[in-house]
Amino acid sequence: MFGRYRHTIDAKNRLFIPAKFREEMGEKLIISRDIADNCLNLYPLSKWTEFEKKINALPSIQLRRVRQFIYSNTCDADADSMGRVIINSQLYDDAGLKKEVMIVGMGEYAQVWDLGEWNRLRGEFEASGGKDDLLARLEELGF
Repeated sequence: MFGRYRHTIDAKNRLFIPAKFREEMGEKLIISRDIADNCLNLYPLSKWTEFEKKINALPSIQLRRVRQFIYSNTCDADADSMGRVIINSQLYDDAGLKKEVMIVGMGEYAQVWDLGEWNRLRGEFEASGGKDDLLARLEELGF
């Protein structure tokens, strides 16, 4: 999944999933709070299943805490006939979402950011020389 799409979440916490992303995700997807950033991750069910296998392969001591965080901050969602999914109100609040959001492709999954937070982070990235760091890393990879 590539690109970014600006959308709104309606009063019933329904989010329209861009058609290109729906094609790759299918009708059932998993919504999970991101661990590192203040956003939500949207996974196709097949990718989530792969992720769960990795979680379950962890040593039992680590597994308990990881499961507590991951599964308590995750829900499944079915797209309706118009391509909308309902965002669980707890996840909506935890991610600091408001009405306007940016849906960002992350390759195998997508993220949902509050538009103001997305714009703030993007501005910080550009102001801090993040582009130069990114360019250097891409050059190391042969881009």
